[in-house]
Amino acid sequence: MQQQASAVQAAVDIGSNTIEVLVARCSPTHLDTIEHQTTMARLGEGVDKEGEISSDKFKMALEVVRKYQKLAESHGAEAILAIATEALREARNGQAFIEAVKQETGIEVQLISGYAEATLDFLGATNTNSAQPDDVGVLDVGGGSTEIVTAKNKSITLLTSIPIGSGSIQDRYLPSDRCKNTLLCEHDALSSKHFLNRDDERMARTLLG
Repeated sequence: MQQQASAVQAAVDIGSNTIEVLVARCSPTHLDTIEHQTTMARLGEGVDKEGEISSDKFKMALEVVRKYQKLAESHGAEAILAIATEALREARNGQAFIEAVKQETGIEVQLISGYAEATLDFLGATNTNSAQPDDVGVLDVGGGSTEIVTAKNKSITLLTSIPIGSGSIQDRYLPSDRCKNTLLCEHDALSSKHFLNRDDERMARTLLG
Protein backbone atom coordinates (compact mmCIF):
# COMPACT_ATOMS: atom_id res chain seq x y z
CA MET A 1 0.00 0.00 0.00
CA GLN A 2 2.78 2.44 0.89
CA GLN A 3 4.50 1.87 -2.44
CA GLN A 4 1.27 2.54 -4.32
CA ALA A 5 0.53 5.70 -2.30
CA SER A 6 4.01 7.07 -3.11
CA ALA A 7 3.98 6.25 -6.80
CA VAL A 8 6.05 8.30 -9.23
CA GLN A 9 3.86 10.42 -11.50
CA ALA A 10 4.59 13.02 -14.19
CA ALA A 11 2.71 16.10 -15.35
CA VAL A 12 3.29 17.96 -18.62
CA ASP A 13 1.95 21.50 -19.04
CA ILE A 14 1.73 22.55 -22.70
CA GLY A 15 1.41 26.32 -22.49
CA SER A 16 1.46 29.11 -25.05
CA ASN A 17 5.02 30.15 -24.12
CA THR A 18 6.55 27.20 -22.32
CA ILE A 19 6.20 23.46 -22.03
CA GLU A 20 7.00 22.13 -18.57
CA VAL A 21 7.37 18.73 -17.00
CA LEU A 22 7.26 17.81 -13.34
CA VAL A 23 8.18 14.31 -12.20
CA ALA A 24 7.44 13.65 -8.54
CA ARG A 25 6.86 10.96 -5.97
CA CYS A 26 3.29 11.51 -4.85
CA SER A 27 1.48 10.61 -1.69
CA PRO A 28 -1.88 11.86 -0.43
CA THR A 29 -0.18 14.48 1.73
CA HIS A 30 3.18 15.15 0.09
CA LEU A 31 4.81 15.87 -3.26
CA ASP A 32 8.52 15.07 -3.53
CA THR A 33 9.91 16.61 -6.75
CA ILE A 34 12.32 14.40 -8.68
CA GLU A 35 12.69 16.45 -11.87
CA HIS A 36 11.36 19.77 -13.15
CA GLN A 37 12.24 21.12 -16.60
CA THR A 38 10.98 23.99 -18.75
CA THR A 39 11.37 24.58 -22.48
CA MET A 40 10.58 27.94 -24.10
CA ALA A 41 8.73 26.56 -27.11
CA ARG A 42 6.52 29.63 -27.91
CA LEU A 43 3.83 27.31 -29.26
CA GLY A 44 1.38 30.19 -29.40
CA GLU A 45 3.63 32.46 -31.47
CA GLY A 46 1.67 33.64 -34.49
CA VAL A 47 -1.61 32.02 -33.42
CA ASP A 48 -3.25 35.38 -32.76
CA LYS A 49 -2.39 36.58 -36.29
CA GLU A 50 -2.47 33.42 -38.37
CA GLY A 51 -5.04 31.43 -36.40
CA GLU A 52 -2.92 28.31 -36.21
CA ILE A 53 0.31 26.86 -34.84
CA SER A 54 3.15 27.14 -37.35
CA SER A 55 4.66 23.94 -38.70
CA ASP A 56 8.02 24.69 -37.04
CA LYS A 57 6.43 25.26 -33.62
CA PHE A 58 4.22 22.20 -34.11
CA LYS A 59 7.24 19.95 -34.74
CA MET A 60 9.30 21.53 -31.95
CA ALA A 61 6.55 21.13 -29.36
CA LEU A 62 5.96 17.53 -30.37
CA GLU A 63 9.66 16.79 -29.95
CA VAL A 64 9.63 18.41 -26.49
CA VAL A 65 6.73 16.20 -25.41
CA ARG A 66 8.62 13.14 -26.68
CA LYS A 67 11.69 14.20 -24.69
CA TYR A 68 9.66 14.72 -21.54
CA GLN A 69 8.01 11.32 -21.97
CA LYS A 70 11.44 9.66 -22.06
CA LEU A 71 12.51 11.66 -19.01
CA ALA A 72 9.44 10.62 -17.05
CA GLU A 73 9.86 6.99 -18.02
CA SER A 74 13.53 7.07 -17.03
CA HIS A 75 12.40 7.96 -13.50
CA GLY A 76 9.85 5.15 -13.48
CA ALA A 77 6.74 7.30 -13.81
CA GLU A 78 3.64 5.14 -13.73
CA ALA A 79 1.47 7.74 -15.43
CA ILE A 80 1.93 10.95 -17.43
CA LEU A 81 -0.79 13.59 -17.24
CA ALA A 82 -0.65 16.25 -19.96
CA ILE A 83 -2.76 19.39 -20.17
CA ALA A 84 -2.86 22.17 -22.76
CA THR A 85 -4.08 25.74 -22.50
CA GLU A 86 -4.74 28.88 -24.56
CA ALA A 87 -2.62 28.27 -27.67
CA LEU A 88 -4.37 24.98 -28.37
CA ARG A 89 -7.74 26.42 -27.37
CA GLU A 90 -7.42 29.09 -30.07
CA ALA A 91 -5.44 27.42 -32.87
CA ARG A 92 -7.34 25.86 -35.77
CA ASN A 93 -4.86 22.98 -35.74
CA GLY A 94 -4.89 22.57 -31.96
CA GLN A 95 -6.82 19.31 -32.19
CA ALA A 96 -4.40 18.07 -34.85
CA PHE A 97 -1.54 18.65 -32.40
CA ILE A 98 -3.36 16.75 -29.66
CA GLU A 99 -3.92 13.86 -32.06
CA ALA A 100 -0.26 13.93 -33.15
CA VAL A 101 0.88 13.68 -29.52
CA LYS A 102 -1.46 10.72 -29.00
CA GLN A 103 -0.18 8.98 -32.13
CA GLU A 104 3.51 9.61 -31.45
CA THR A 105 3.62 9.03 -27.68
CA GLY A 106 0.35 7.47 -26.55
CA ILE A 107 -0.18 10.44 -24.20
CA GLU A 108 -3.70 11.84 -24.15
CA VAL A 109 -3.52 15.61 -23.85
CA GLN A 110 -6.38 17.20 -21.91
CA LEU A 111 -7.38 20.56 -23.38
CA ILE A 112 -8.69 22.49 -20.39
CA SER A 113 -10.88 25.60 -20.35
CA GLY A 114 -9.69 28.97 -19.11
CA TYR A 115 -11.81 28.56 -15.99
CA ALA A 116 -10.34 25.14 -15.26
CA GLU A 117 -6.88 26.67 -15.73
CA ALA A 118 -7.71 29.45 -13.26
CA THR A 119 -8.95 26.90 -10.72
CA LEU A 120 -5.76 24.85 -11.03
CA ASP A 121 -3.69 28.05 -10.69
CA PHE A 122 -5.47 28.82 -7.43
CA LEU A 123 -5.11 25.30 -6.05
CA GLY A 124 -1.41 25.19 -6.92
CA ALA A 125 -0.64 28.63 -5.51
CA THR A 126 -2.45 28.02 -2.23
CA ASN A 127 -1.36 24.42 -1.66
CA THR A 128 0.77 25.13 1.37
CA ASN A 129 0.85 24.31 5.06
CA SER A 130 1.76 27.89 5.89
CA ALA A 131 -0.85 30.17 7.42
CA GLN A 132 -2.77 32.22 4.85
CA PRO A 133 -4.78 35.42 5.17
CA ASP A 134 -8.55 35.25 4.98
CA ASP A 135 -8.56 37.12 1.65
CA VAL A 136 -6.34 35.74 -1.12
CA GLY A 137 -5.81 36.74 -4.74
CA VAL A 138 -3.99 34.78 -7.46
CA LEU A 139 -2.91 36.34 -10.77
CA ASP A 140 -1.33 34.16 -13.46
CA VAL A 141 -0.08 36.02 -16.53
CA GLY A 142 0.59 33.30 -19.07
CA GLY A 143 1.71 33.42 -22.67
CA GLY A 144 -1.77 33.37 -24.19
CA SER A 145 -4.15 34.12 -21.34
CA THR A 146 -4.36 35.69 -17.90
CA GLU A 147 -6.20 34.04 -15.02
CA ILE A 148 -7.50 35.96 -12.00
CA VAL A 149 -8.87 34.32 -8.86
CA THR A 150 -9.91 35.74 -5.51
CA ALA A 151 -10.94 33.75 -2.46
CA LYS A 152 -12.15 34.28 1.07
CA ASN A 153 -11.56 31.68 3.76
CA LYS A 154 -10.26 29.29 1.09
CA SER A 155 -13.48 29.55 -0.95
CA ILE A 156 -13.27 31.07 -4.44
CA THR A 157 -15.28 34.27 -4.77
CA LEU A 158 -14.19 35.36 -8.28
CA LEU A 159 -12.65 33.35 -11.09
CA THR A 160 -12.02 34.45 -14.66
CA SER A 161 -9.76 33.87 -17.63
CA ILE A 162 -8.91 36.65 -20.09
CA PRO A 163 -7.54 35.61 -23.53
CA ILE A 164 -4.59 38.00 -23.39
CA GLY A 165 -1.09 37.04 -22.24
CA SER A 166 2.51 38.15 -22.47
CA GLY A 167 3.14 36.25 -25.69
CA SER A 168 0.01 37.42 -27.49
CA ILE A 169 0.73 41.05 -26.52
CA GLN A 170 4.30 40.72 -27.78
CA ASP A 171 3.16 39.22 -31.08
CA ARG A 172 0.47 41.86 -31.52
CA TYR A 173 2.30 45.01 -30.51
CA LEU A 174 6.03 44.27 -30.31
CA PRO A 175 6.89 42.17 -33.36
CA SER A 176 10.45 43.55 -33.34
CA ASP A 177 12.91 44.97 -30.80
CA ARG A 178 11.58 48.45 -31.53
CA CYS A 179 8.50 49.36 -29.50
CA LYS A 180 5.57 50.52 -31.65
CA ASN A 181 3.48 53.15 -29.91
CA THR A 182 0.12 51.50 -30.59
CA LEU A 183 -0.68 49.85 -27.27
CA LEU A 184 -2.57 52.72 -25.68
CA CYS A 185 -4.42 53.95 -28.76
CA GLU A 186 -5.60 50.43 -29.61
CA HIS A 187 -6.52 49.40 -26.08
CA ASP A 188 -10.25 50.14 -26.49
CA ALA A 189 -10.46 48.12 -29.72
CA LEU A 190 -8.54 45.29 -28.08
CA SER A 191 -10.91 45.27 -25.11
CA SER A 192 -14.09 45.22 -27.16
CA LYS A 193 -12.76 42.41 -29.35
CA HIS A 194 -11.21 40.09 -26.80
CA PHE A 195 -12.68 40.47 -23.32
CA LEU A 196 -15.22 37.94 -22.19
CA ASN A 197 -17.58 40.45 -20.55
CA ARG A 198 -17.73 43.94 -19.11
CA ASP A 199 -16.67 42.78 -15.65
CA ASP A 200 -13.49 41.32 -17.16
CA GLU A 201 -12.84 44.58 -19.03
CA ARG A 202 -13.24 46.72 -15.91
CA MET A 203 -10.91 44.41 -14.02
CA ALA A 204 -8.30 44.56 -16.76
CA ARG A 205 -8.49 48.36 -16.94
CA THR A 206 -7.81 48.46 -13.20
CA LEU A 207 -4.80 46.15 -13.59
CA LEU A 208 -3.44 48.13 -16.55
CA GLY A 209 -3.95 51.47 -14.80
